[in-house]
Amino acid sequence: MKFEISQNNSQTILTILGEVVATDKGQFADIISKAVEPGLAISIDFSKLEFMDSAGLGFLLSLWQQTNEKGIDVTISGTTGEVKELLELSDFHILFKFE
Repeated sequence: MKFEISQNNSQTILTILGEVVATDKGQFADIISKAVEPGLAISIDFSKLEFMDSAGLGFLLSLWQQTNEKGIDVTISGTTGEVKELLELSDFHILFKFE
């Protein structure tokens, strides 16, 4: 898994590239700490994500816990194929906004 983080005045943009799998778990806390900024919404771009397993769902749940406690909105965009299906089957639309 690779990721890019950028910010503008109103949000943090987190772009996830490649695959999110169990071996990436060590990076999750680092990514979350870099992405969560008080007062800034988070936009997650999955348009370059090719595959995600249950570890990716765990990452998103951890992110949701951190942002929900702080009242930070998170939007997910660019989901396609199996990633989109996984998120839909897991009812993640309840936790996150999707574009």
